[in-house]
Amino acid sequence: GIPYHSFKEACIALGLLQNDEEWNQCLKEAGQIQSEAQLHSLFATILLFCKPVRPEILW
Repeated sequence: GIPYHSFKEACIALGLLQNDEEWNQCLKEAGQIQSEAQLHSLFATILLFCKPVRPEILW
């Protein structure tokens, strides 16, 4: 087995929790066409309403 630092990390690795790929793609695409202020607003919206699994890796 592979040791993980937390139960959450283990669950993510096993595919038991959703990943944040959808939000990562959203921010990548928005980064190509939106201003910095718009990106900050989008990121805040994702954090508040979409509940990403690992928000620390999105920005």
